[in-house]
Amino acid sequence: MIKIQTLSNSKIIFEKRLPSSGSLMVNIPKESYIVILDAGEGHLVQKDGFVTPDGGFLETKSFESKSNINFALYTTLTISILFLILAFILSFIRYKEIKTAKAV
Repeated sequence: MIKIQTLSNSKIIFEKRLPSSGSLMVNIPKESYIVILDAGEGHLVQKDGFVTPDGGFLETKSFESKSNINFALYTTLTISILFLILAFILSFIRYKEIKTAKAV
């Protein structure tokens, strides 16, 4: 099943099974969209619509939700903080080794 979904309101504007010929002609939507290839349970692929109509889209909206962006931001910050802590610990261990070597 091939579906085209708008990004502005998540409305399915096209839905059809791929014919046996393996090709399909579709009019380019006037607003931002994604193409969904649904081959059954567990076999779903979504791609941003990369073909723009003449004159551009009427309305554009990012498909990525705020929660996905927030999750990515928090994950990046967490990993960065962990690396800083690791760098501090390793620097401290190296400092103690140097200090101990000088004392001997």
